[in-house]
Amino acid sequence: MHGVFNRSIFALFSKAGDFSIFAFDLVKECTAEERAAAVTKPPRPASPAQIALAAQVLQGLRNPAATAAGPGGSPPAEPSVPEERQSGPQLPQLRSVYVLHADKNGLPISNDPRPSWLIKADELVLDARKQASGGILMIQPVLMDASGDWGKKKQDRPRWLRAILATNRNHARLWGHAMIIRWQPTMPQLTGWQKAQCGRKTTEKVCTKNNERENFNWEKHLMLQEYLQSPQKFEFVLMLDADAAIVKHRVNVLGQIATRMKADGLDVFLTNEDWLQNGERRINGGLIMSKNTVWTNDLFTAPCLQSSFSPVAACASLIGLRGQQCSSNEQICLNDVLWGPGKELVKNRMLLVSGVRYNRGGCTVRHCGEPISDQTMETLKMKDERLEVLHFMGGSKGLAPEALCDGEVDYTGDGPDGYGCKEK
Repeated sequence: MHGVFNRSIFALFSKAGDFSIFAFDLVKECTAEERAAAVTKPPRPASPAQIALAAQVLQGLRNPAATAAGPGGSPPAEPSVPEERQSGPQLPQLRSVYVLHADKNGLPISNDPRPSWLIKADELVLDARKQASGGILMIQPVLMDASGDWGKKKQDRPRWLRAILATNRNHARLWGHAMIIRWQPTMPQLTGWQKAQCGRKTTEKVCTKNNERENFNWEKHLMLQEYLQSPQKFEFVLMLDADAAIVKHRVNVLGQIATRMKADGLDVFLTNEDWLQNGERRINGGLIMSKNTVWTNDLFTAPCLQSSFSPVAACASLIGLRGQQCSSNEQICLNDVLWGPGKELVKNRMLLVSGVRYNRGGCTVRHCGEPISDQTMETLKMKDERLEVLHFMGGSKGLAPEALCDGEVDYTGDGPDGYGCKEK
């Protein structure tokens, strides 16, 4: 793995003179307890030593031009990552390259030649852009977990997943976006502190499985950072959980979000969980739309927005965010950034909007086990005019074919025998 901090998955953290290497992670939904913790437990303040250490590590990442402009400086006309920000401390590698499950079988991979701008083992689903560069890119991590819920090697993908991916492909096709999939997690999966926590008596397989959920929680931020820096110079990059579907095909959902972000001078578009009672202040990390600016590149470089530091690492970023920690998954971490000590630095850059419209729980197409904020969501189901993105998180995944394939509308656009809706 590369030793380049800003373009790789590693960061260096020092404690009591011992150095450890920490790697990135990727996403699934939070538990109810974790969601509650996001609003009931404030971020823990970092110690001066932790803050100083994090700042020291990030010193090599600073962009002199952006620093001179200050945290609120205007982004350049053509967003890019300067060469000097692609250098940093050269780090030793972890030996671990173990993966429990990883396969691209059953995914809707394009038959067109693989674009040169794709990185790692990522695959193109569709590129419907009319221009040679720029535009909007949809990225979706689709990783096989140990339970096999997201698919198994040498087998077709479950119908619920195929229906969702086909629905998003249809939206990208209709409105001229590009869409890619990451099917292989960034290696190595285990961080140094995770291996230490597992102990010498725990096998690498068991340790990987025990940390899989958290290691799948953070890849979203890594993907965002990587494709914001793409030579394609995408104007916007959308990170969408692979169990979330854009369902309002008659309007350009992403184009409208982009228009709003440009008009209001926003860099990051987030959604809450207001479809649940008392969820209006909770971010759901399943949808993140980022404008390609120096500020967003700096934001997603912050150690507190990556898993590369241990859970006790202080947050220090090029946008000036200091003095807080993220000790859980990326969703709670974003809540800490939005509502924590540095909220004044991000309040005019990050927008939190209604999940009723842009990130509604998939259970609302039938019945939710948790109290919801508006009963008409279950009454109207897919006919609710407010609904644009439906997120089949948790136990609602099996409802995706019912909503996207078997109702009055085929949201996949491929018919009952197409990739998304076929039974087998």
